Amino acid sequence: MLALAAFGFSMWLLAGSGYAAVYQGVLFLCAGVLVYAWMSARKVRA
Repeated sequence: MLALAAFGFSMWLLAGSGYAAVYQGVLFLCAGVLVYAWMSARKVRA
């Protein structure tokens, strides 16, 4: 029940923050994943 309430609150916050903020957040998240993968591959090679 608590997880459902937390999910609903998170969706409400995403909807309230606006399209631009959500889009920018997803963009930075994807960029962070790419940087992590690159750094991880560099560490394995070294």
